Amino acid sequence: MKAAKNTEHAPIRKIPKVPGHPIWKNANDLFHRPLQFFKDSYLAYGPVFRVSGPGRSYIIIAGPEANKKLLTGSKDHLFDHKPIYAHIARELKSEHYVISTEGERHSRLRQQVAKQLSARAIAPKLPEMLATASSACRHWRTGQTYQVLPEMHQLVGDQVGIALANQPLGTHLNDAITFARYSVGPGLGSYPKFLRFHPKYLASSKRMVRFMNRVIDDHRKRPKVEGDPVDFIDGLLSCVDENEQPLPDAAIFANAQMVYSNSILYGGPSVAFLLYMILKDQELLRTLTKEIDEAIHHPVTPMFLCQLPTVMKVVKESMRIHPVALATPRVVKESFEFEGYQIPEGEKVLVVGSVCHHLENFYPNSEQVDPDREQPTGKHNAYVPFGSGSHSCPAGGFMEVVFAVSIVAILSTVKLELTPHDYTLRKVVNPFPEPANDFCFKVVEFRSAEASAHNLSEELCLNPLP
Repeated sequence: MKAAKNTEHAPIRKIPKVPGHPIWKNANDLFHRPLQFFKDSYLAYGPVFRVSGPGRSYIIIAGPEANKKLLTGSKDHLFDHKPIYAHIARELKSEHYVISTEGERHSRLRQQVAKQLSARAIAPKLPEMLATASSACRHWRTGQTYQVLPEMHQLVGDQVGIALANQPLGTHLNDAITFARYSVGPGLGSYPKFLRFHPKYLASSKRMVRFMNRVIDDHRKRPKVEGDPVDFIDGLLSCVDENEQPLPDAAIFANAQMVYSNSILYGGPSVAFLLYMILKDQELLRTLTKEIDEAIHHPVTPMFLCQLPTVMKVVKESMRIHPVALATPRVVKESFEFEGYQIPEGEKVLVVGSVCHHLENFYPNSEQVDPDREQPTGKHNAYVPFGSGSHSCPAGGFMEVVFAVSIVAILSTVKLELTPHDYTLRKVVNPFPEPANDFCFKVVEFRSAEASAHNLSEELCLNPLP
């Protein structure tokens, strides 16, 4: 693929526009069934098409063609991601916010951040993570019905907080959710831009700033003892910029808040989708419960998840069927030719690699849950649950661990059932795909204390900073 500055020889094919409602255009599909909509449109129109909603329009570049030609490797000369996240960087008052940087600054910062977010780095925290998640489950009550997403937000937020910042989210959950949604949503186009000035967001933002500053101050003041584990905040405090200078305080805060905001946006919905997939399939539920029961009676070491191969396969299968990172939003920096179309400079594009997750040539019977299915080989990079290329999520491996630990904690602690039993999952975009509010579970019973608490702290102190 070559960038095409000279439009004299540009292709004459017109980018097809997906028809929709006269007023709302494609908004209903984009907000309630985005992945199916992208897949159907890809099959109908090919790898390039245009979608729109009230006051906005996007060129969609989808499928294996997008992954192969656009997302594999660095294509920074074609795309600009800064306009998508610029408002977040401004609000965080930092030029070193990893998702809004590029070039050498991005490469250097991403490398250091990714090191602290690797599965290997957080492996020593597995016992605490499992204890934290199990403690969250033990707050439920037998016979009670709960909305799934808020419970998974809390379970994941506390667990990630312990692993990366030595501080659970606790009572700051609602502020963290509001902060995460309202800060990211306007840039992605899921929310109108004026919501950045909503009083609810401004109040939550102030409280989260105070909370995060206390977390960071606690790490600065904590006596350093040789051999003590180093968490993500410790790592940020030791990071240097592209000029080998320590990161400024604003940069520490900007990247530290990702511990909670990103776990809310990605982790909560992902575990909710995973739980739905398991509760919907009783045979799969029995298989996983048996595997977990056998493993939980052994010490919870950094290698604990190696004893749970089926759990890890199911995690990947859930992310294939229900990806949260559906698309990579970008602005075209330089006009280029792609699959016979001219993609103009300045256009907003969504690169939807996750369409591959449901294409039959890559995944036969793609709608069916099959933990043992083989991943496709070749150059197409067909499995992209965390995006692809130089700006893919650096915490992918860590989040897979969080998803697995969450399911281990739930299934070893309680017996749950869908309510109603025949419930079929509905999704909304808020600002990423998540379950609708009618997705609920009922606590049938608590499992034996031996199964639910073996090798775990019976009571874990969960007193977050005020």
